[in-house]
Amino acid sequence: MTVYAILKELIKRGIFTSVIRDEITYFSPISPEQLTYIYEEKYKTLKERLPELTAIMETIGNKPKVEFYEGIEGVEHVYKQVILS
Repeated sequence: MTVYAILKELIKRGIFTSVIRDEITYFSPISPEQLTYIYEEKYKTLKERLPELTAIMETIGNKPKVEFYEGIEGVEHVYKQVILS
């Protein structure tokens, strides 16, 4: 990834701005106060939506659990789990 690609992503997120003067693109970060305001607003929105998100998570219930095993030790572990179940 190039610096320009990173800067474009930061501009998309609202953290940097760009200005073209005399066919040269200048990049500049936003002020710390603006950055603080942006993330405080996002936090406030998330906090307001928290009950809704919690309700959605409760409707999902238990998610399936996936485990990966490798080698002989993995086979032995799975075998022991099957026998003990």
